Amino acid sequence: MTKLLGKLKIENIKHLMMDRDLKVLLTTRAMRTFGMSYLSFLLPIYLRSINFSYAEIGLYVLVTTLSSSFLVIVSGFLGDLWSKKYTLFLMSGIPVFSYALLLSRVPTLVFLSSLFGITMTGGGGGAGGGPVAPLTSSMIAERSSGNLRTKVYSFMMVASTITGVAGSVLSSAVISFVKDYFLVLFSLSLVLEFAGAILVLLIREESKANDARMERKSTENAREDSVVNGKRQGTRDSKTGLIPRRSLITILKVSLAGGAGSLGLGLVIPFIPLYMKHLGASDLAVSEAYDVSYASIALVTLFSYKLETALGSLNGIVLLRGVGSALLVLMPLVPSFLYVASIYVVRTSLYQAALPMRLNMTMDLYDKGERSRGASISGLFRRLPYGIGSSVGSLVITQGLYVLDFLGAGVISLLDPILYYYFFKKRAQSR
Repeated sequence: MTKLLGKLKIENIKHLMMDRDLKVLLTTRAMRTFGMSYLSFLLPIYLRSINFSYAEIGLYVLVTTLSSSFLVIVSGFLGDLWSKKYTLFLMSGIPVFSYALLLSRVPTLVFLSSLFGITMTGGGGGAGGGPVAPLTSSMIAERSSGNLRTKVYSFMMVASTITGVAGSVLSSAVISFVKDYFLVLFSLSLVLEFAGAILVLLIREESKANDARMERKSTENAREDSVVNGKRQGTRDSKTGLIPRRSLITILKVSLAGGAGSLGLGLVIPFIPLYMKHLGASDLAVSEAYDVSYASIALVTLFSYKLETALGSLNGIVLLRGVGSALLVLMPLVPSFLYVASIYVVRTSLYQAALPMRLNMTMDLYDKGERSRGASISGLFRRLPYGIGSSVGSLVITQGLYVLDFLGAGVISLLDPILYYYFFKKRAQSR
């Protein structure tokens, strides 16, 4: 861990270790990642074990994205207009109900767990995190800026990914030695989600004076952006209305690019564990593949800020996301578990390594007082296409058309980096 922090030049982000709020955000994210590391592959396998068909799993994923979409909008708007702290507390506690229903083993009740914003993406990406994502991204952005913010995002991602590796390794051990490993692992996730929600109460709200100071800075930035865009924008306080007017066009551009990528990823990401089992892998082997993917994410993410420094945020995002999407096309070409697992590890690492850069750039593009709402709206436009893609993907896979499904996923998800570059290349050049 010390070596990892050293590579991130922790002396440049030492305030992260001194700021209690950031430490709480780091801890709670790490706790969520611990459970999500095995839920992402275990949940599809669990649903199959209680006789869900592929089509029913696709429907389950669709409902999870719809419920998560609703919750992410609620979380972002409540965070900006009411309280980020208490909204984060509420959203952190909701998954507890999902795990309780999963533990029932009753198919109808298990299906109802999809109503509480649970997600199955893990490191594969596409669905934009959970309802807490807009809040945590915004709260981190309020406490850091510029390239330093990318380092903070990278540090937090590496630290949470390390706990993800720990969770995934633990799940492998539990699967190896415990007969009812579903019960043990889901129960552990329930406890971690509950404890994480309680920890959120330690976060301090921003002071009104600091909020006013930051709002004045946001107004100045908005005026500068209006000059770049050749448009005049009002100076109305961005917290007084529901619609994030200052950042609306930017939000819609981010949403369109992200939605296109998520539509493609939704075709395959929820079904990759099942595809690995189709190739003859055991539950333990699938778990171990995900162990390696999380370790690889942690390693690659260490260098994302260096890549950002060398290429710029936009070029780094386009390169990593582009290659990560293209690799999906190669995945079904050789019907070998080892081959598929290797491709999965590489593409997942590249895809996730772009996340700190994308978060930093997106937070810079949004007005300070509209960040939570902006992240919520763009999150909505990632989740809905992801759910639609999952439903379509389940039908394609049911017919055994794996090559077609992965080909479609790779081609469609490439629209994300292409559109992102098209929309923001002028903005990146002007900064």
